[in-house]
Amino acid sequence: MRPVDVDYYTDALASVTVRVLDTFAGPDQEAISRSHGEVKITSLASMFKKIRFHTHENIGAGPVHLPEQTLHTTGYWITVDEGLWRSLGRETLEAGLQGMAHSLRHVASLRLMCDPRDLGSVAEVRSVTTRLPTVTVFEVYPGGVGFSARLYELHGELLEDAAEL
Repeated sequence: MRPVDVDYYTDALASVTVRVLDTFAGPDQEAISRSHGEVKITSLASMFKKIRFHTHENIGAGPVHLPEQTLHTTGYWITVDEGLWRSLGRETLEAGLQGMAHSLRHVASLRLMCDPRDLGSVAEVRSVTTRLPTVTVFEVYPGGVGFSARLYELHGELLEDAAEL
């Protein structure tokens, strides 16, 4: 390897799946239901993007061939009631779930006073486990460190915080 002077960084595009291994609490019977438990996160990077510093302009992309990564940790997930999501349509639902995953991850890090990189989030239009639209916020540490249990307790506040963004 040798040092190079470049004006970009790379970002991986990965497909991420969540499998619930054990449910510690939940689900409750709300339109937006919460749960907490042990999860298996599987990530497979298939492409990378070159992004220019400062302007964040996409200046290239290419395939990558990396092994799948698996993380056993704990997570907090919410599901959307069938009646609610059927009224939205698939495109609106998918965009809404992506936005919810992104905003929940960031408001969660504020509530927990942790680095946003301590948490990950995934939006699934149809979760393999719940068979419903699901957003999962998970800890990026093997086995977890207790963040997701606290997120389960802060469910109402997290939804309010995310809605205020």
